Amino acid sequence: MRRLAAALCLFLALGCERLSTGAREDFGRRYSCPDDRITWKPRDDLPADEVMGLRMLEPRPPPAVQQDPGRFAKWQADRAQDRARMAHFNDAYQVFEVSGCGHTDILACRHPTSPDGRGTYPGRVSCQIGTLRAP
Repeated sequence: MRRLAAALCLFLALGCERLSTGAREDFGRRYSCPDDRITWKPRDDLPADEVMGLRMLEPRPPPAVQQDPGRFAKWQADRAQDRARMAHFNDAYQVFEVSGCGHTDILACRHPTSPDGRGTYPGRVSCQIGTLRAP
């Protein structure tokens, strides 16, 4: 999804803001840290849902559901939908480790979506500081 959005921005020359630029700008505003003192690196090893404290634990079905094949199939299908939603959520974000001015944060950044959810604003970046702290 990120690659498609980046390719679309380049192809259409929409003036997209790179997610890494947004991460540095967000960090700089948060800590009043000049850009030349900020370092960053992508953290593709960290899923956004984990960084933001939203990681879903894989639940176990209640015994009554597990013993009923029809209910168990429904339970499994519902969990598959939940995992698909979280995969889509994670694809929308890129995670960065950003440091400077005595601070280090993990940021999950994305291009915000329109209120109706049908499109994104490629010229803007929205970042959230992670609950998972940098080492």
